[in-house]
Amino acid sequence: MRYIRQFAILVILLSLLTSCAPTSTPTPTVVPPTNTAVPPANTAVPPTLTAIPPTATSAPPTATLPPTAIPTPEIPSILWDRIYHKTAADMGEDVLVAEDGGFYIVGTAGLDMSGAGNSGDIYLIRTDENGEVLWEKTYGGEKAEEGLSIAHTSDGNLLLAGMTRSSGAGGADAYLVKVDLQGNEIWSNTYGSTLDEMVSVCALADGSFMLWGNVVDPDDIVADPGAAGYGGYAGRSNIYLAKVDSAGGLVWSQTFGGQNNLLTSGGVEATDGGFVVVASLLRFPQPGDDAYLLKVDRNGEIVWERTWEEGTISASDLLRTADGQYLIAASVAPADDTAHAMVDFLLIKVDQQGNEVWSSQFGDPTMVDYPMVVTQTADGGYIAAGDWVKDLSGRSPGLISIARIDAGGQLVWERTIKPAGQHNVLRSWLQLDDGSCLLVGSRLTRQFEIYLMKVDVGMNGSAYLGQTPPGLTPQVFAPGIVSMEGATEFAASFSPDGKELYFTRRLDGQENVLYETHLLNGVWTAPAPASFAAGYPAFEPHVTADNKTLYFGWFRPAPAGVTSTMDAGIWAVDRTAEGWSEPRYVGEGMFVSSDSSGQIYVTSFSTSGRPSLSLVTLANGQFTAFENQCDGVHPAIAPDGSYLVYDDGNANLGVRFLQADGGWSAPKSLQRQGIPTSASIATISPDGKYLFYVYKGDLYWVSTEVITLLKP
Repeated sequence: MRYIRQFAILVILLSLLTSCAPTSTPTPTVVPPTNTAVPPANTAVPPTLTAIPPTATSAPPTATLPPTAIPTPEIPSILWDRIYHKTAADMGEDVLVAEDGGFYIVGTAGLDMSGAGNSGDIYLIRTDENGEVLWEKTYGGEKAEEGLSIAHTSDGNLLLAGMTRSSGAGGADAYLVKVDLQGNEIWSNTYGSTLDEMVSVCALADGSFMLWGNVVDPDDIVADPGAAGYGGYAGRSNIYLAKVDSAGGLVWSQTFGGQNNLLTSGGVEATDGGFVVVASLLRFPQPGDDAYLLKVDRNGEIVWERTWEEGTISASDLLRTADGQYLIAASVAPADDTAHAMVDFLLIKVDQQGNEVWSSQFGDPTMVDYPMVVTQTADGGYIAAGDWVKDLSGRSPGLISIARIDAGGQLVWERTIKPAGQHNVLRSWLQLDDGSCLLVGSRLTRQFEIYLMKVDVGMNGSAYLGQTPPGLTPQVFAPGIVSMEGATEFAASFSPDGKELYFTRRLDGQENVLYETHLLNGVWTAPAPASFAAGYPAFEPHVTADNKTLYFGWFRPAPAGVTSTMDAGIWAVDRTAEGWSEPRYVGEGMFVSSDSSGQIYVTSFSTSGRPSLSLVTLANGQFTAFENQCDGVHPAIAPDGSYLVYDDGNANLGVRFLQADGGWSAPKSLQRQGIPTSASIATISPDGKYLFYVYKGDLYWVSTEVITLLKP
């Protein structure tokens, strides 16, 4: 049994609790021990933050504390993986988030895998937020159609884009189908010439659409499309762009490339209403393919064009970044790599004039790993996903390579995931509001099937150190990382942005120490002592809702001229551009908690001579008055101020609810909700979702529903 030893003063005072405690003989509540001050350290400096490897255990705080064998969560990881099929050859191409959080997936059902274009229908699948099918529909005529892209329309419907051989000017033509949110067709149109056109669609800011893709001359044979490393058509291909209005009427169309052989792979609207498209400039059968970037104005006239020619480059995706610039996802290999065994990731960021801002090249030197799709993350960085194969001969371990890149182009990590299937074809990749990513494409098992995969990439999925959130059953929090053998942890406080955690740790037989861990580039750093609290035993941190101040208990002597009746006091550090400020003394008491309005509660000994939960008046950064709320220790106020959790002096967590008249309800014991006796020192997460407390030396967490279910 490992308990937090008491303050000496509370050994006596807690026996006096009456108004918040049952009438039975009290068991002293768990509070920090009395500590003897140790000599102060030098001026605090920012700690060195060492990242916790996602597959490794955390390092022990000291050499005397061995690590456990419990690893941190693996990033990236597959949250769920769904497959869909109507025929033996279905291909997934694009995905769109629905208004209710579900998804629309577009692709092709029954694709002619020989490339002759003899079969296929546009295939639209509607799922719920977990990828379960709500309905599915196909669209097509007597011959073949392919679905390549989907977009929202300005009137709240959907636009599907691809190719048709059933109608048009002959051969394959660009094809649009407008449908409502139940998949019912509103209209369809074809665009193109006697050559073959196939397009994806991009919704423009003015309500119109840009069709971008390829126009192919099937009679101008330039390559064998089945050759290793060549992903194009047998005929010469050029860039095809067409602008259509909201009703599907053609505004203009253009082709670009001439005698070059270009394979278009991405298109985005420019901030000025123009359009930017990326393609691969193929030299087949010679090596040395290039990446080609083209910008046109809103009328389809060339503004600028750029080419990257070092080695063999194959462009795969294009992204307009949050700052209005552009990111090219491509693969790169030496020009003389005829074995196709040295292919790596290449990301190129360019400004609005097409000038290179930075480029980043990386990859496994023993594998062919190259990006197919890229998306921007909420923090300004990027996540790219692609193939990870032995070579381009078709042999594949069935792995997908995922790379995390920061905003400056530096590789944070590159790792693989192993979905089902022998071969995966990646086609669309986007980040969802919860921080996870959604990947759509096709895979070969016994047949080609469409898949939709939700992947935790360590963004929002790493909230709370990547731990699986608990329900109504309490769980040890971050075992082996925060809750360690041979130590007691308590008083956890997350910053409101969820990127910092502060808590108290005491190794057996030693003093209390404040620890901190930070989320950096999707990875939590190993918990380490907080340098601002060095020199004296420290405990019970609390970060305010505005993320500007951190309060903590400290055994540093009060400043000269300040009269204090306690060995420990409450101190604070303030957030600056360089980090936390030098600590400043705030006042007497212990255990600060505050709500989103900034109202502060503490354990006070000044109002009645015994510990009480007090509301504090703060003036010029100092505690100037204490208003008793009730007897008890360790207040934990809800972020919205609606309830107050505390230790009632009987080693029992209780809660009072705020009433309409501004007073507090009668106490209710959380033991009724499965919180054990001797659990103590509660904190509430900034989002109000989780209750943390210490029990038998470990930090536990549970859903705050255990509290709200007790509300009168």
